[in-house]
Amino acid sequence: MTEDPILERRGVRRYTAKDVEEKDVRKLLEAGMSAPSAGNERP
Repeated sequence: MTEDPILERRGVRRYTAKDVEEKDVRKLLEAGMSAPSAGNERP
Protein backbone atom coordinates (compact mmCIF):
# COMPACT_ATOMS: atom_id res chain seq x y z
CA MET A 1 0.00 0.00 0.00
CA THR A 2 1.23 3.51 -0.77
CA GLU A 3 0.63 4.77 2.77
CA ASP A 4 2.73 2.10 4.53
CA PRO A 5 6.02 4.08 4.58
CA ILE A 6 4.20 7.09 6.03
CA LEU A 7 2.45 5.07 8.70
CA GLU A 8 5.69 3.26 9.65
CA ARG A 9 7.40 6.66 10.23
CA ARG A 10 10.92 5.75 9.22
CA GLY A 11 13.65 8.00 7.87
CA VAL A 12 14.84 7.61 4.28
CA ARG A 13 18.31 8.80 3.33
CA ARG A 14 18.65 7.20 -0.12
CA TYR A 15 16.33 7.93 -3.01
CA THR A 16 15.95 6.42 -6.47
CA ALA A 17 15.59 8.23 -9.78
CA LYS A 18 12.33 6.36 -10.46
CA ASP A 19 9.42 8.61 -11.43
CA VAL A 20 6.37 8.70 -9.15
CA GLU A 21 3.05 8.07 -10.86
CA GLU A 22 0.47 10.85 -10.68
CA LYS A 23 -2.12 8.52 -9.12
CA ASP A 24 0.29 7.82 -6.25
CA VAL A 25 0.97 11.54 -5.72
CA ARG A 26 -2.77 12.24 -5.62
CA LYS A 27 -3.31 9.40 -3.14
CA LEU A 28 -0.61 10.81 -0.83
CA LEU A 29 -2.04 14.33 -1.09
CA GLU A 30 -5.52 13.04 -0.21
CA ALA A 31 -4.09 11.21 2.81
CA GLY A 32 -2.29 14.36 3.95
CA MET A 33 -5.40 16.48 3.57
CA SER A 34 -7.41 14.06 5.71
CA ALA A 35 -4.91 14.32 8.58
CA PRO A 36 -5.80 16.45 11.59
CA SER A 37 -4.79 20.11 11.38
CA ALA A 38 -4.84 23.15 13.62
CA GLY A 39 -8.29 24.70 13.51
CA ASN A 40 -9.37 21.98 11.04
CA GLU A 41 -8.05 24.16 8.17
CA ARG A 42 -7.91 22.54 4.75
CA PRO A 43 -6.11 23.66 1.57
